[in-house]
Amino acid sequence: MVQAHIPMSKFLPSIGTRRGSFPSWPLIGAYALAVFTLTVACILLTRSANRLPPLWLPGAVITYCLLRTSRRNWPLALVVGGLAEALGHLAVGDKMPFAFLPAFDLLEAVIIAVPMRLLHLERDFVRPRSLLTFYAAGGLLAPITCGFLAAFFLNMTTGSEFLVNGFVFVGAKALAEALLTPLLMTVRWRALRDMFSRSQIVGTLLYLSIFVAIIVLEEVFVTYPFAFFFFPAAVLLTFQRGFAGGAIGTTIGGVYLLIPVLLGQGGGGFKEHTVAAQIEIVQAFAVVIGFSVLLVGAALDRRRNLERGLAEAHEAALVARDAAETASRAKSMFLANMSHELRTPLNAVIGFSELMHSELYGPLGNQRYRDYAGQIHEAGRHLLDLIGDILDMSKIEAGKYELVWEEVAIDVLAGDCMELMRDRAAKAGLTLASDFDGYQVVPADRRALKQILLNLLSNAVKFTEPGGGVTVRSEVGNGRLLLSVSDTGVGIPPEELARLGNPFVQLRSTAAVSQQGTGLGLALVRGLVEMHDGTMRIESEDGKGTTVSVEIPLRQGPARLAA
Repeated sequence: MVQAHIPMSKFLPSIGTRRGSFPSWPLIGAYALAVFTLTVACILLTRSANRLPPLWLPGAVITYCLLRTSRRNWPLALVVGGLAEALGHLAVGDKMPFAFLPAFDLLEAVIIAVPMRLLHLERDFVRPRSLLTFYAAGGLLAPITCGFLAAFFLNMTTGSEFLVNGFVFVGAKALAEALLTPLLMTVRWRALRDMFSRSQIVGTLLYLSIFVAIIVLEEVFVTYPFAFFFFPAAVLLTFQRGFAGGAIGTTIGGVYLLIPVLLGQGGGGFKEHTVAAQIEIVQAFAVVIGFSVLLVGAALDRRRNLERGLAEAHEAALVARDAAETASRAKSMFLANMSHELRTPLNAVIGFSELMHSELYGPLGNQRYRDYAGQIHEAGRHLLDLIGDILDMSKIEAGKYELVWEEVAIDVLAGDCMELMRDRAAKAGLTLASDFDGYQVVPADRRALKQILLNLLSNAVKFTEPGGGVTVRSEVGNGRLLLSVSDTGVGIPPEELARLGNPFVQLRSTAAVSQQGTGLGLALVRGLVEMHDGTMRIESEDGKGTTVSVEIPLRQGPARLAA
């Protein structure tokens, strides 16, 4: 059940439910009537109990109105509430100075409302910080201050006992604030209405029947305190129907126990107590139930908010993921298209520069022109390799790279790759070595495996200083192919290892910065290996060399030969 944020003012209107709005006269009248009625009821109940005050509810209503209305309407709320409470005293025959007691209720409401409003805690009353602040102000500071001030006022004007009245006033005010204000701030009209909607009315009546059963048991077995079962019943109703259900359960239990007391008949299992003691028991019992309902309801409300937040976050994450995947596909398609568009003119540049460098159709007339043509050709070849890497990476990211499975002789493939890199290694002053596990044929994509080995060899040669060496190893067994390329080069700092293998990521070391590249080599290797359902592992020690290992599981059954 989701509780809508429609205030309880539908039942007990506050002055100006919208912040900063001028209050309407019907709301003012309803507010005044509520304060007046509760004042008369509480005074009559006090007299029936030999001057023992019950919960002093008018002060809690005034507090609620201050929390719900804008601060510019506070003077009007205080004046109307104070006059209504004073009229209530006069209506039941209270004379001066009792008609001045409402002033202390107004002070109590201000002491509670000011910190709550300054800290903006009334906006979400079920937060732990809001509840702690409210109970500190409404359960201790305000009742103690105003209760003893009222007792001192009566002591000075009527000579009544100061301490006795002080403790009585403090208890009555604190209990009322603890019970009524939180329920008014948390119960929503829509939640009450939804409890009796077509989809929930059967369950609601079933839960309410528990209270009926408790009342029947209490009346039949008068010597047993079945009324204490109101507590778990109210908690159960809170679990099922939120704050609204808890408020109804608390009200049913409190009214059932209080009405017999007012009629002088006693309250079920409490009949052996005096009327004053019965009222004390009933009001304490109602406050305990109300506080438990508030805690349970707050916990449920927080859980619902967390669930709602997680659901919204999950939905936002799905939307973000879809958007990212769409953007990634668009980027990959763009790069793939651009790579194709660039290859055609670049092949022309490479071809014509090669013709000019070889002087196939005659001398260029100057040695510098021949050197320039060679540099153009070399740069064109390098740029074509980079474009090829970008195109392959784009295909992998876009899911357009298709593997062609065939029987591949690993030692032959690795030997071919080493021959292609031998001239570059010789120019760099490096030695190439191999350690093959004999003649082994495995099912794989020949072009992808060749690209994997060439990229690993290229990186090893690039980052190994003259005099070093590069070793290629292969091993087939236990249902997997293991390829590794080791070098004695500059190595990789530990903080850089986690970054390698991502597209366009290059080392930040001095040796790496001096080398050309796009940072796509290892990313391509990782992408091609993962397409084979394999893994890539990098082991390195800064300044002592690097080993990149590729492990690919072997496919079961015959390989699909390339056409």
